[in-house]
Amino acid sequence: MLDVSEKKYLEKYSVFTGRSDLYVFFVEKALNILKKSGLFSFIMPNKWMQAEYGIPLRDFLLSKRILKIIDFGDNQIFEGATTYPCICIAENNVPDKTFQALTIKNSSSIEDFKNNLNNDFQSFDTGKLRHGAWVISSQSDSILLEKLKTSHKTLEEIINGEAYYGIKPGLTKAFIIDEETRNYIIKKDSF
Repeated sequence: MLDVSEKKYLEKYSVFTGRSDLYVFFVEKALNILKKSGLFSFIMPNKWMQAEYGIPLRDFLLSKRILKIIDFGDNQIFEGATTYPCICIAENNVPDKTFQALTIKNSSSIEDFKNNLNNDFQSFDTGKLRHGAWVISSQSDSILLEKLKTSHKTLEEIINGEAYYGIKPGLTKAFIIDEETRNYIIKKDSF
């Protein structure tokens, strides 16, 4: 998270949020200083595709021509560091209707990586990425996610958007209940 002294310099960027990671500013700056049709390629955390602070960056990238996104998913490619990187390649040009993307699920060697790059890219419609998180996955995964979205309630709908935080370590009273409370909960929520 940004401290107060940094915010005054970064608020001018369109990708600014109070919770932005610093790399988002480098993405905007890099694309803005490129000449027309200049190419941009960064390896950066993939969190911007899902996180709320990534919304302005996703909007900004949709105003450029995205060429490719390679998401390494859970694969750890930097020795000694736990990261979740992606490679974003874009052009300082008008947006295109589609871009190529690849999620590498189980690549353990350079040969697998090269094979994935040569064979497994899929086309994604930029028009479908305008709202919410970007899910860069296989077409079959996308079809399954769409089916789940249309046929089931989301967690947000179930809790009426009132989730404020997850598990709070040290809040023992929230997790230890007496037998009477246990039986009441089971009876109330039984199918």
